[in-house]
Amino acid sequence: MHRFVQPDTSYAQVVARNYPELKGFSVGKQQGEANDHEKKIQQLGLNQVVNEEVGSCAKQEFMEKDQHGEEIVEFSLKKEECQWLEGSKVAMVRSLELVTRIQARMDVDGRLITLSPLGGRRVLLLERTTSYLDEYIKQNKELFDTWFESILPWEVAPQQNGRLAWLRISRVPLNAWCDGCFEKIASSIGDVLVIHEDTKKKSILCDGRVMILCSQVSKISKTVLLKVEEKLYEITVIEEEWGLDPE
Repeated sequence: MHRFVQPDTSYAQVVARNYPELKGFSVGKQQGEANDHEKKIQQLGLNQVVNEEVGSCAKQEFMEKDQHGEEIVEFSLKKEECQWLEGSKVAMVRSLELVTRIQARMDVDGRLITLSPLGGRRVLLLERTTSYLDEYIKQNKELFDTWFESILPWEVAPQQNGRLAWLRISRVPLNAWCDGCFEKIASSIGDVLVIHEDTKKKSILCDGRVMILCSQVSKISKTVLLKVEEKLYEITVIEEEWGLDPE
């Protein structure tokens, strides 16, 4: 069995690596050129072997890049490491503004359930007492239907495909400074969730701030061309570094 070689390995390097007894041979660069060493290789029947090896290695390397694209980090999970999730649910809130209200209600009812943001409108409902969450949901079914679009066990909940981001929107003309304009700009990147109070009240006019739900993994930084009354403005949109609230 031949050793693996990189696809950019030359013909000479392949032979030298796999057949050290032929060390010192060289191959002409132009088609048809051949020296005594190459003739010796041809006599041994190695030409086809080496060429196939280089070709197959190049193909294998291409397929790996095509399938994976990025480096894969593998982690072996131990059962006890996810025991803290037992009985928990992944829920989709109907509105982000409900999150603090829901947690406040649960605290009043005994603080036996915690609510943690997962990104976007998804939250994790985690019980502090075994088997309490299912019973609590049954007892408050109408309330939970008002709060959440869906509630699923964490094991079967779909993978998160969105995240929250605060955008700083700069260079917006004063005559276009309104909620509708900021929604229009931000909606070109994601779903608009919240316009910051300072932006709504026009108390700060250097930058506007909008929270969105987006699927883009990398940090957002782009330029948007805004047309207002036949004039074009170059608007800059940059994702802020803070978390849920830029206050």
